[in-house]
Amino acid sequence: MGVETLRSEFRNILNTQIDTVKANSLTDRSSTAFSSTITDSFSFVESLEAQNNDQVTDLRRIIEKLDSDGYNIGDCVHFYKSARKITLDEKFRCFGLGKCSIDDIRNMEWELLDPKIKSWNRAVRICFKNLFVKEKVLYEQIFGGLRSFAYDEGFLGIVSQFALHLINFAQGISATKLSFMHLFEVLDVYESLTIKVFPSLNAVFGSNVSESVSIRDKAAHTVESLAKSIRKMLSVFESSVLLEKSNNNISGGISGGIVKLTEFAMNYVTNLVKHKEVLTRLIVSQPTTSMEIDDDLVYMEVSGKSPFELHLIWIIRSLKYNLKGKSEFYKDVPLRFLFIMNNVNYIVQKIRGHPELQEIIGNEYLNRLKRYVLETADSYKNLSWGGVLHCLRDDGLQVRSLCTFWLSKSTFKNRLNSFNAAFDGVCQAQSTWIVPDTELRRELHRSILEELTPAYNTFLGQNRSHTGNPVRYNTVNVLEDTIHNLFVQR
Repeated sequence: MGVETLRSEFRNILNTQIDTVKANSLTDRSSTAFSSTITDSFSFVESLEAQNNDQVTDLRRIIEKLDSDGYNIGDCVHFYKSARKITLDEKFRCFGLGKCSIDDIRNMEWELLDPKIKSWNRAVRICFKNLFVKEKVLYEQIFGGLRSFAYDEGFLGIVSQFALHLINFAQGISATKLSFMHLFEVLDVYESLTIKVFPSLNAVFGSNVSESVSIRDKAAHTVESLAKSIRKMLSVFESSVLLEKSNNNISGGISGGIVKLTEFAMNYVTNLVKHKEVLTRLIVSQPTTSMEIDDDLVYMEVSGKSPFELHLIWIIRSLKYNLKGKSEFYKDVPLRFLFIMNNVNYIVQKIRGHPELQEIIGNEYLNRLKRYVLETADSYKNLSWGGVLHCLRDDGLQVRSLCTFWLSKSTFKNRLNSFNAAFDGVCQAQSTWIVPDTELRRELHRSILEELTPAYNTFLGQNRSHTGNPVRYNTVNVLEDTIHNLFVQR
């Protein structure tokens, strides 16, 4: 068989594969399930998988024949490289990344960038762990071991531009000024590079050829840039928790509930914990404190925790500090304490609901937060109900007649009226106040009634022991029912 015949046969086999890949790509793009099928599993017919053994054997046979006869196989390598690049390009465009430059990415609106990041994450996994590795294996099956085997000219020429495109996309993300709201998407990119790409990088691009070295260096540089971006975004988030000034849900009709900042910050913290392993490596410096010294800050200094763990505690500390400032929006002082109680209790419940977060925070600091909830509940109770209880005091109810003490009916009646007015006033003023947590609401009811019920019973006992016409009063059950109806969100 002549040289030109062998070369023609070599090209025909590759052209057949190109036609097959293009046909399959068109079929998949017309499919209603194209997006999920291509980007999630890359399950359309891959030429690497479809390349049957007979064709690989035929390609190898042709190359061996040309090589053994002393012919230069450079043109075959060149055609193979071109054919495989066409094949990979057909597959690569299915990821929907386009030919975005770093500047394109930096200037892209988030609504467009977010789906591209998701596609990029899938593309990185598939390309570096699957396609590039298989391309190398296939190339070596066909050209390996020959005296004119041209590894660098062939294989790197096939995959380098695709690898660089993927790395450049990540570099574009690292150079983009994104809000801390998008920290977790950037973390996904960082983890994809360090977990999905780096383990395969040396296997595919491990040679000392400049092209391989350039890809490895660019990947390492991009990872470091992403790390800096992540640290910066975390720092900005911490500052926003400390300094955020909005009064959402503060002056509305329903009062004292959980504000958006508390919910957002704690959801953010629990998501940070999901990336604990990576963030523990990335966060190497302690948070910079900028508020007055208190027990929380002293605890942070002596807790012996890692910088990442200290940052989580600092975020919660900052949130607690911010909530204290937000409470000042309320004119009613007892409501300020109820507001702080509710929000700090939300923090406690969020920590308790995530064992890994609780382990990081530690029981000591969690107990500090629990005590703070109890302290604010006591402050609320004393300020709200102290005046009501004062109406039930014993002193001044008895009058002396000769050697006998008698209950002063007029004083008793005045005290009862004062009590009723104070009780009704508190209940009416607090009718829109809420305690969202059922257990905390039940405990607050119990704590109020624990003091109110005995004092009221004792006070009424004075009236029942009086021999004159008794004064009418509300029963204890009425008071208890009224208290139990407080703080329920309607």
